[in-house]
Amino acid sequence: MNNREPIHQIIQECISSPRWKSFFPETRVFFQLQPEEYAAILAGWTDQYTLWETVYYHRMPSHRSILEWYRGTGLRPYLQVLPAREAEQLELEILARLEECYPKQKTGRFCFVFQGSSS
Repeated sequence: MNNREPIHQIIQECISSPRWKSFFPETRVFFQLQPEEYAAILAGWTDQYTLWETVYYHRMPSHRSILEWYRGTGLRPYLQVLPAREAEQLELEILARLEECYPKQKTGRFCFVFQGSSS
């Protein structure tokens, strides 16, 4: 459910920009539904279900740590198709945007929000 978070929006904006669009000609399809859509599906099968959403607030030591987190998940499909030099450039562009969107807290850390849902 991270599509509402700045990291996800930053990645989508970057890969859609003229600089990167030729590397990613097809839009990536995310196979996730909104909570109410899951509820509608489950309601068609049973009324014995529970649906909830969990929000995790990770305290990250740096913007690079946020990038590293996403490198193994949401960035992986993009980084895998890029030559090494271009992958590095995309990461630098994303890192610069992360620095704009994730302010440092009083503790010196950064709050990285990660949403998930279950049923």
